[in-house]
Amino acid sequence: MKRDSMHRGFESLGQTGNRQAKPPPEEPDTGNLHVRVCERLGRQRPSLLGSGTTMKQRLASGQVLLGLAQALPAAGIVESMACGWDFLWIDGQHGQIDYNAMLDCQRTADSLGLLTMLRAPTHEPGLLGLYADIGSSAIMVPLVNSVEEAGRIVEGLRFPPLGNRSYGGGRLILLEGPEYHRQREMVVVAQIESVEAVEAAEEIAGMEGIDVLFFSPADMRVRMGIPLGTPILEHEQSRSAMRRTAEAARKAGKYAGTVAGDGPLAQAAVAMGYQLIAGGGDAAFLRAASQTRLNELQTALSKNKKNGRSR
Repeated sequence: MKRDSMHRGFESLGQTGNRQAKPPPEEPDTGNLHVRVCERLGRQRPSLLGSGTTMKQRLASGQVLLGLAQALPAAGIVESMACGWDFLWIDGQHGQIDYNAMLDCQRTADSLGLLTMLRAPTHEPGLLGLYADIGSSAIMVPLVNSVEEAGRIVEGLRFPPLGNRSYGGGRLILLEGPEYHRQREMVVVAQIESVEAVEAAEEIAGMEGIDVLFFSPADMRVRMGIPLGTPILEHEQSRSAMRRTAEAARKAGKYAGTVAGDGPLAQAAVAMGYQLIAGGGDAAFLRAASQTRLNELQTALSKNKKNGRSR
C-alpha cells in the first residue's frame, strides 16, 4: 500500500472511532518548507526548483532561476510575495532596506528555504564582508567597470588565499559551524552597467572569484543616452551590450543574469544564455495590483452612476 493511501486509511479509521496505531511521524523536511508553505496557500511551486541545494549548484545544472526584487523593508513582503519565485533579490543599494531589515528578510527567506541575492551598496571591502556575513546565497556588487574593481571585490568577499575577507560572522558560525568559510558556496555577482564594463566583461568574467555577470538594462540605457522607456532589444547598442555580456560570461565558464519584466524578454535573455532572471519588484507589483483594483472599482461605480444608481 502506498504511503498516501495508508494515511487516508488511518484518517478514516480515526473518524469511525476505531483506535488504530497512527503511522510514525515523517522526518521534518526543512528544505521543502518553502514548497509546502506555497502549497498550503494555494500558490504555485517554485518555478524551476531542482535537486540542487545551492544557487551555484542550480546554475551549474543549467537551471533558469526567477527572482523577485525586494525594495521595501519588511519581512512580511517575503512571506506574502515570494512564494513561487526561485530567489529573492534583497536590494541594499536602491531599496529602502538597511542592515537590520536585510537581516530580518534573510532570516525569513531562510525559514522558507528560499535562495537570496543581496545587493550591497558599495565596493568597500569592510562593508562587503559585513553584508556577506548575513548569509545570503549571493552577493551582488553594483557598477563593476573594470578588472581592477572586480579584483577588489573578490578581495573583500573571498577568504584567503583568494581574497582578504575577515573571518567571523557570528550568525554563520552559529548556523553552519566554524568551518563555514571553507564549506559554503556564496555566489559573487558583478553588475555590468556601463559601456566600459561591457568592454571589460571578458576580463571581469575571467577573474577567479567572480561567478556571475549581471547585465543591468536601466543603468545601461542611462549611460548610453537611450530613453528609459526604450525596450532593451529594440536598440542596437543596448541589445549588443546585453548579448556581449552573456557571451563573456559563457566564454569564461561563468553565469549571466539580468532583469526581464515580460515573457518575450525573458525568452530572449535565456536564448542568449542568461540563467539568473529578475522578473520584477515588490513596490511595482503592489502599485500595479492596487491600480488595477482601483480602476476596476471606479469603472463599476461609474457604470452604476450612468444607470441612475447612486453609490
